[in-house]
Amino acid sequence: LVAWLPAFAMAFFSFDSFSTKRSKRAPSPSSESDSEKAKSKPKAKSAEAPSPSLLTAATESSAELLAVAKELSSTAELTRRFILASHKEWTQTGAAEEPPELASLQPLVDLMFAKALDEKEEEHMKQCCLHSLERKHLLAQKNYLDLIHGSKTWVTGGLLYISSDEPKGNERMWGQKWRKIADKGSLLDDAVTQKALQSFKRLLSFHEKA
Repeated sequence: LVAWLPAFAMAFFSFDSFSTKRSKRAPSPSSESDSEKAKSKPKAKSAEAPSPSLLTAATESSAELLAVAKELSSTAELTRRFILASHKEWTQTGAAEEPPELASLQPLVDLMFAKALDEKEEEHMKQCCLHSLERKHLLAQKNYLDLIHGSKTWVTGGLLYISSDEPKGNERMWGQKWRKIADKGSLLDDAVTQKALQSFKRLLSFHEKA
């Protein structure tokens, strides 16, 4: 009985079944599904449309732009055409002071078409152009200041101040506490944008003097 027992056990044991189970546990890398391969592939980014260039000849005057200004679909287009019309008129006056180069104003147009400004900043830019065309120069200059600095009392921020808190509960003395005004960013922080805004400011001043 002991002699034939090992042979009887080997009849039910198969090395083929062992290798099959082993292959099921460790699938080869080539067995990945097509959907998994598609997920692993990076998606191609869609190219952003470039903003219109200012290095083109202006075809309209400020008066013609004013007639259609409120019908334009975007503030970016209004700004671009305002710059071109203002630059054209400045050049035609033959003044001793030359107008700013259009290339220096291109970064401002790029910001507008890239939607880099928030809603308030974009509205200030729109009002700058409209008020200047309507010869409401004081309002145009005010909107320009609100555009670059904002209309808050504290412009730069980053300041510390002490304020007193009234007594609470069983306290009898007023408490003093240091508080900080958070920094507020400005469009003038970037050198390229700063130069573009200064050139835009010169166009506003030209309309005021004309």
